[in-house]
Amino acid sequence: MMSSSARHDSIPCGADFGVDWGFQGDPFWVMTDKEGATWQAIGAMCETGRQAVIRHFHLEDVAEKLPLPVLTGLAPEILERMSSQNSKTA
Repeated sequence: MMSSSARHDSIPCGADFGVDWGFQGDPFWVMTDKEGATWQAIGAMCETGRQAVIRHFHLEDVAEKLPLPVLTGLAPEILERMSSQNSKTA
């Protein structure tokens, strides 16, 4: 299990777990768990993490186009652009 005290792009999914982009420098989203002051990767992003990312970037209107395998590899910058484009067409 990888651990790190520094988090990158992080979205909380609860008090002690979240979904992180770029954890340990990897270019994908992973689920993380807080152990004291340290966050640890606990596995691949799950549906709970997917929903948190979709809500965070306000992509509910296009969620069906972002299945878990696709969303896992989309960087925050791409999701921010998608969000911006989605808000212009709404």
